[in-house]
Amino acid sequence: MKVGVVIVNYNTASLCLKAIETLQKASGIFPFEVTVVIVDNASCENDVQILREMNGNGFRLLESGYNGGFGAGNNIGIRFLLDSENVNYILLLNSDAYFHDPMLLSRMVSAMEADTSLGLLGPHTQYPSGETQITIGTFPRPLWKRLMGRLWSRSTPNIRSPYDSAVDYVEVVSAVCLLLRATTLQQIGLFDEAFFMYFEEVELAMRAHAKRWKTGYLSISGVTHLGKTSSRKANLKVIWHNRVGRCYTLYKHGHRGMALIEMKLLSCLFALAQFRDPWIRSVGSNWFAAEFRRRITFLAS
Repeated sequence: MKVGVVIVNYNTASLCLKAIETLQKASGIFPFEVTVVIVDNASCENDVQILREMNGNGFRLLESGYNGGFGAGNNIGIRFLLDSENVNYILLLNSDAYFHDPMLLSRMVSAMEADTSLGLLGPHTQYPSGETQITIGTFPRPLWKRLMGRLWSRSTPNIRSPYDSAVDYVEVVSAVCLLLRATTLQQIGLFDEAFFMYFEEVELAMRAHAKRWKTGYLSISGVTHLGKTSSRKANLKVIWHNRVGRCYTLYKHGHRGMALIEMKLLSCLFALAQFRDPWIRSVGSNWFAAEFRRRITFLAS
């Protein structure tokens, strides 16, 4: 059996190397072969040079030559592993995440082997403080369905103890650490590269669900996610990228009318917010609508 690992780097070389180091601690006792690929998304020269000098020491470096975003970067690594390494499973790992339990990967593969209906599986994830990070969620739905869901709850399962090895079926699990079955990807395709960041794994899980693959959440702890240093500017940028991803996903999966309505409402809010936020002024008041149109054009091409 072969397992591939993909880490996408953008100016985080030192964190990538730490993630690989934690994997290497258990590499000799894994009951399968592990191939690690780092995809560099056009990092600054100093950062990528660190990886070039270490290339071959526990990982293979692939340089994309451009920053196409999270999904596009992962797709480069996934295609390489499927075509050149003939792997059975592919683990996606954020560059700012690492295994504090090196054997977690083995436990994740065992869970997938035991349940052949699972196409995607993510584990319990924590912050460096030990606090649990919420990494499970539900598919995006039109606003009226979300309101109805308040009355007839469709909540995600309660998070079990991090020492519980049970697997719960969920709709969405974060790609901070996500194990994918190769046969699932070969059936549903890879990430939609119209996304730059946020919502890629949601849309992928929706395609998997449509083909009757299940998404699982493994309660046992094993991954630490450093997360991003937050600021108001960064938070607002995250919100808008998240919202445009939601609208595009709704549009792509049959809720075009509602997606267009939400897009117009959010575009109005975006235009109003430009008077208060320098980031919005820097990208222009028409950014939200233009970004949404770009993704729709990508879908039609």
